[in-house]
This record gives sequence, structure tokens and C-alpha cells, in this order.
Amino acid sequence: MYNSLEDYLAINTLTLTFFNKLNVVNYKKCGTRYLNVLSETTKNTEHKSQFDVFCTTRQIDNCQHTLELDDINFKLSINNLDSFNYQLNKKNINSVSDLFFNNSHTKLLYIIRHPNKRIISGITQNVIGFFNSDLIDDTDINYLKNNGFSTNNIDILLKYFKVFRQEDFEIDQNLLKRFVNFFVKKYFYYIIDDIHTENYLLFFSRLISNSNTENLDIIDIDSCDKYALYNYIKSNTDEVSDNTVLFDRLDRSVSSNKYIYDSVSDVIYSHNFVKQYIRDEVYMYHLLKKSKYYKDIK
Repeated sequence: MYNSLEDYLAINTLTLTFFNKLNVVNYKKCGTRYLNVLSETTKNTEHKSQFDVFCTTRQIDNCQHTLELDDINFKLSINNLDSFNYQLNKKNINSVSDLFFNNSHTKLLYIIRHPNKRIISGITQNVIGFFNSDLIDDTDINYLKNNGFSTNNIDILLKYFKVFRQEDFEIDQNLLKRFVNFFVKKYFYYIIDDIHTENYLLFFSRLISNSNTENLDIIDIDSCDKYALYNYIKSNTDEVSDNTVLFDRLDRSVSSNKYIYDSVSDVIYSHNFVKQYIRDEVYMYHLLKKSKYYKDIK
């Protein structure tokens, strides 16, 4: 339960990608990797073009910029700060607030995604990360054993998640689904706090509604294919080169995750708390699709 808008918006981590005539705002699992690869083809290689911007209403030690939104003061922490400041100066932008609200000479693009598809993609990444991070420990192994996972089951899961991108490895999808069930039930607190699955569309809605520029578009990444988005970005900047390698690189990654993605998709909506978690997000998504700024690209 949130007591105020400030409480609801307390923590957000958006991604900004700069091109010379276009600034793109999105969130993890909404095309950030695609944009990062695309930005690597730009002419300026000395400075980074993509940045994760941590925004919070709480006190932080490394506040590097601020953002005023709805009379709420956000403190910002930004990776590659020198490059970020370079990009602002290059565009004659005085502050992050000006970037979002008073930047009429550079188009601002917000990329959104249907919450159903984003949460599936995000949990897929969470599940993969579970076996490739410090999350898993002996307590988790014992928990799996106590919930019907044999030692052989666990060994298969451990091996599968370590090699699935590099080699073909057969795994029983029922076993994979059982593990997804375990993960969603036991680690839902992690899901709602993780950058790949946390809700963000109310924050985007408030940023957009406070903008003083008409030079703004909203695009749904699920309503256009990769080529349409590429052509849209290319038409709004002269920095992007023709890059067929980009699509090959992304396609390989997507196809390698598909088996896990399908298992997550089959499982998660049996959990009512997942539906409840994204209910308001779905509502905000449909509102943004009706915005005057929404652009349908094909």
C-alpha cells in the first residue's frame, strides 16, 4: 500500500540513449539492449551513448543530478557520468529536467511494452540469473529438495542454465516449469524490486504529461518489428549506420532464450499475485497507447 504519489514513485531506473537528433527513454526489457547495440554504430566512439539513470525520492550518497517532477525532487545516480554530462553539453541541455520537459529542439522518444510480455521476458531473465549469480545457495538447494526436486533434477537445472546459450542441451520442459513455479513463489519479492520486472509506466506517464514540448513520440515495441524501429531511429538521426550484424546478434540471443520464455509464459499466470502486480501497469499501458503522442510505426 502506497501513501502518496511520492511513495509510489520512490525508486525508478530508466535508460536513456542519446543520438544526435533523438533522445530515447525506455526501461529494461523494452529494447535497451537493441538500442545499446545500435548506439555503438554511431560516429562518436569516445563517449558512451546509453545510460542507466537511477531515480529516487530517498537520500543517496552519490546524487549526481536532480529531476523535479510533480513537485517531487528526484535524486539521480548515473553510470558513466562524464559521458552523460558530455551528451547533455553537446545538445546544450542545462539539466535533466530540461531534457525531459523543455527540450524542443531534440525529439524525445518513449518506448513502452505490454506489461504481460515484459513481465514474462523479465522473469525469464530473473530465472536465468538465479543459476548464474550469488542468489542460489545451500538453503535454496535444500528448499528444492524439500519440494520434490531430486539431486538429479537439480544437477540437470544447474547444467542447463550454464550451457543453454552455447550448446544444445535437452531438458524436460515439465522440470523447467516446476522450477519457474518455485522461483516465482519463493522470490516474488525479488521480482517486484528487480530492474527487469519492476513497474515503471506511471513514472513514464508523469514525465510525458509534464513535458512542454510537442516534439515527442511514444512507440510500443511490441507493435512494430525490429526493422521498423531501426528505420524510425535512422530517420531521426544521421549517426546510425546500416548494420545487418545488429539483427543477427539480437536474433541469436532471443532464440536461445525461447525455451525458457515459453516455460515462464505457461506458468506465471497461474499465480494471481502476478496478475495483481501488473494490473495498474496494464491500465497505464492502454492510457499511453491512447495518448496524442503515440505513434504507430510499421
